[in-house]
Amino acid sequence: MEEKGHTIVIAAPPNTPLSRKAISRKWQYFPVQFTSRTMLKDFLTLKKLYVKIKPDILNTHGNSDSKVALAAAYQSPIPCSILSRHISADVSPTWYNKLLYQKLCTHIFTTADYTTLHLKIALELDGNKVITIPSGINPPVPLPDRDSSINALTKELKVAPDAKFIGYVGRVSIDKGVMDIINGFISVAEKIPGYHLVIVGDGEKGFLDDLDSSSRALIRKHSSIIHFTGFRENTWPYYSAFDCKLLASREVEGISQSILEAMFSLCPVAASRVGGNMDIISHGESGILFSGR
Repeated sequence: MEEKGHTIVIAAPPNTPLSRKAISRKWQYFPVQFTSRTMLKDFLTLKKLYVKIKPDILNTHGNSDSKVALAAAYQSPIPCSILSRHISADVSPTWYNKLLYQKLCTHIFTTADYTTLHLKIALELDGNKVITIPSGINPPVPLPDRDSSINALTKELKVAPDAKFIGYVGRVSIDKGVMDIINGFISVAEKIPGYHLVIVGDGEKGFLDDLDSSSRALIRKHSSIIHFTGFRENTWPYYSAFDCKLLASREVEGISQSILEAMFSLCPVAASRVGGNMDIISHGESGILFSGR
């Protein structure tokens, strides 16, 4: 959109991947917390911002920001207000959700047919209002070389040059099934000697803080084969280095960009049988779908 002459304005919490990208790209950026405690302040901030910048398109993403940003835009002259829903969790037909989805936005974008169908039925939405737009990816040209990627990762992690890798890329959290992946890896580690589990993504500290003491102790015990890299802007070399990419989301998942990126990188994928994972993986053909933890 920027290349076509649009001005991009981002309102997002500070110190997040989106705010960092906005700043690095020199887009207009306004810090907005989008928490329950700051809801009124955020509402008033956005009302003033809309008057100032007069946007042609408003796109919200996430539960908290959609509620505040779309309410602030109601009855404003913004011609197009989009609610983007990237997760597959069911939406209950409460009066507020009906207001949000039926009245406060002009369009709803989802990333999975599963989600689109659910919204149409549960909230009695016009079929033309809800549109499935699968997540896009921007692969590098050329893709990272596998041998070079493996060599770089062994050096980054300071492990043996003949090490092999299984990985996760994404937000590091309980709901993404990261602890389930760790437990599963530990249970088979002795049967696959030489393999390391590599967890790439933001949120490591909060994830570890949320675990009980026994889980943290388990991770420390296996720290020689379980590695947290933290956030990485460029994740493509990791896919090239992995023998398998895992995603174990417990209850909800949209169309996972990390799964698409891994598949594009010819990295085998295995994911939980939830939401959008079932849209993009054909079990036994393009990957593995599993149930339970």
